[in-house]
Amino acid sequence: RVSTLDAEPSYGSRFGHAVVIDGDTILVGAPQQADPTSAGPFPLLESSTHEGAVSAYTRRGGVWSRAQVLTGERAAFDQFGSAVGAASATVIVAAPGTRGRLGCAHVYEIVSEDGGVTAEKRARLGTPPGHESSGFGAAVAVATQPSGVAVVGAPKAEVAGVKGAGAVWLHGLRDGTWVRLSTPLN
Repeated sequence: RVSTLDAEPSYGSRFGHAVVIDGDTILVGAPQQADPTSAGPFPLLESSTHEGAVSAYTRRGGVWSRAQVLTGERAAFDQFGSAVGAASATVIVAAPGTRGRLGCAHVYEIVSEDGGVTAEKRARLGTPPGHESSGFGAAVAVATQPSGVAVVGAPKAEVAGVKGAGAVWLHGLRDGTWVRLSTPLN
């Protein structure tokens, strides 16, 4: 049986640009989604803000339904939802356009309570110093076993004097806090 996930259509939002499924949770990125509080039927055309959003869906009794819409910092051109990753109850969402293309990634924990599911923000992983405009957040992944590890890609990072060489940074969950673990891998 094929299902279509219900979404509130928004012109040019790019809903479906990034998708990930983990167990009974699906995340769908819409990196050009305008702020949902914008007025008018075509907020993207009227504001051209590209804040972005991620719709989180859960499955109950074989039926998928939208549980929550995640938003980042709600700043122009954040492109929140350009990439998404999930493992167990941990979710990572990229926002490569944040703060003038510095880029970042947001880490959430999926929490089940009162018969519902919500995503609670746990961390904001920022661009390492000296790597501005590196595309930090262009790609993300997360693993929870044996302990939490988040990977954030920066395809335009300068490494050893080579512009655009690209790199990835590892972040780990240490004593309940997400921290950068290493120098960039390249």
